[in-house]
Amino acid sequence: IYDGWCGPCNPNTIDADTPFARGLATNQGGTWHTLSATGLPNRYITSITIDPSDDAHVFVTVSAFSRRWIPRAGEGHVFESTDGGATFTDISANLPDAPANDSVLFAGTLIVGTDVGVFQRGQDGTWSVVGTGLPNASALDLSMVPGTSTLIATTHGRGIWTIPLA
Repeated sequence: IYDGWCGPCNPNTIDADTPFARGLATNQGGTWHTLSATGLPNRYITSITIDPSDDAHVFVTVSAFSRRWIPRAGEGHVFESTDGGATFTDISANLPDAPANDSVLFAGTLIVGTDVGVFQRGQDGTWSVVGTGLPNASALDLSMVPGTSTLIATTHGRGIWTIPLA
């Protein structure tokens, strides 16, 4: 299990000595511990996706909202760790610079819902739009229909979409 948290979570806090902070904890390896998460920006964690074949391989998405108020909040929206969250690498590449809201792994392919649509990461590390006909809308939740290759994307104001994946 990996668990993202923030606290205090309001970057406009009255107490300037207590700025926004985020963290990541896990019991990967057998005991609960806070991760240093080097390379992960100081922004809201929106999703954590664990590779089912390797629990030390995780993907984390982050929003962009704190970037406006927090100095050095970092760039990028999708990050990968292969060492149980000790270090992260920005894999955002050509993904639009918009908040990432959720992610799923399907057949080894990372799929990310953002404020401007749903994207999948190719073998070469670049991102492309998933499916056809999905509106350019905030995709806030992604899920796979169990036992199928159908992705469910829940959007803000544009409905719930099912997308067959190849």
